[in-house]
Amino acid sequence: MRAPEKLYAYSLGFFTQKTVRRILTLSGFRVSAGWPRRSNLIAVWGYSPTAKRGHSVAAATGGSLVTVEDAFIRSLFPARIARSAPLGLLIDRMGLHFDPNRVSDLETILEHQDLNDPTLLERANSLMERMSFSQITKYYGHTSQINPFKNGYVLVIDQVRGDASLTASGATQSTFDTMLERALSDYPDAKIVIKTHPETSRVVERVIMSDKTGMMTASQCSTALLIHGPCCRTHKTSILSPHNLGSRRSFLAKSQECSVAPFMQAGVLAMMKGNSRGAPAF
Repeated sequence: MRAPEKLYAYSLGFFTQKTVRRILTLSGFRVSAGWPRRSNLIAVWGYSPTAKRGHSVAAATGGSLVTVEDAFIRSLFPARIARSAPLGLLIDRMGLHFDPNRVSDLETILEHQDLNDPTLLERANSLMERMSFSQITKYYGHTSQINPFKNGYVLVIDQVRGDASLTASGATQSTFDTMLERALSDYPDAKIVIKTHPETSRVVERVIMSDKTGMMTASQCSTALLIHGPCCRTHKTSILSPHNLGSRRSFLAKSQECSVAPFMQAGVLAMMKGNSRGAPAF
């Protein structure tokens, strides 16, 4: 049996969150405190403020960084609202999946591994159908919504103000202003729907409310319908910010327009190869 690799951490959460430690243990790591050697691994949590400590230690010692983040299917509610533990983790030795300036393990796997295996494709398509049918998303504590627009609609995706994915992808307030303007001008006869981020939703029963705000302003939101739950299957196209929903829209093979440097673009396109429903347009 292979001995677990020492994974030095300088963020308290790696030691206090039992589920996080358990997942890392099952992945072959032993979370450790102390000063690492050049051959050791150093854990950082995404681009959180505490990640700077790990980056500084790695620069001083020559140790290799391992970036940890919440998995694409996380929990019923965001951690900031319900303090619930993640169901899974993304553990990346190369980069970070939402940073288009760095190649990530996930992008490398999707781009370079052979995805033409019929058994693999059949399993992947089956899982994508199940996720879509069951309305499974990253935070899936929601009430199923009835589609109000049977003839389809245009989906504009908001993001939490100050989110690390915005900084990594170079998105600004102007980016989101342009997204909505394009939706209104390019699709004048379509219904426009803004998908809010769960952390900015104001209706969360019996849960501590979040003080986070989205990038879309109140006046902008008044021009479109807001939805807080999953997106219905009948939307015509998506206008995206840097957001995990980009990969989720790929499950439905919907047309997409990305307003910033898209993360995992090559990987998502590779993932869609062999999908008879077609690949998304970026």
